[in-house]
Amino acid sequence: MNGRFEGLSLPQLAQLLSGLAEPPAVSMLPATVGWRIVALWALAIAFLAAVHGVLRWRRNRYRREAEAALDRIARRLPSDPDAIAAVGVVLKRTAMTAYARDEVASLHGSAWADFLCRRAPGDPVVAASAAQLAVVSYQPVEDSAAVMEAARRWVRHHHA
Repeated sequence: MNGRFEGLSLPQLAQLLSGLAEPPAVSMLPATVGWRIVALWALAIAFLAAVHGVLRWRRNRYRREAEAALDRIARRLPSDPDAIAAVGVVLKRTAMTAYARDEVASLHGSAWADFLCRRAPGDPVVAASAAQLAVVSYQPVEDSAAVMEAARRWVRHHHA
């Protein structure tokens, strides 16, 4: 053995050791072009989904406004049973926003009830209450809770 290390303790010898050679840092970026293309596609799809979501949210603003109006009517019902007549106005305004005004504005009675049923196909609640929804603005209704539920369902589920 070489004499320069004699008489040194283990901690002193450890201090003489040089540090380990560390490899270069591993890059977190994909190594091939294919992964970059996949990442770009994923970003594009996420962007398109976000744009679609924002546009859909904006398109359905009239539905949120109609539901808020129906909620205000529902809060007034216990103290003012005649408030149910406003449901017809809310439905007509909602329909004229979603469809052509000349197609909706002149409808009344059974034609209005048929229109409501056609625009919410397969909804048994709307179908059962369509006749009452058609006359709620100018005639008393038997079951205001059923009319409110049918109006809410039509606002939420009609096909625009």
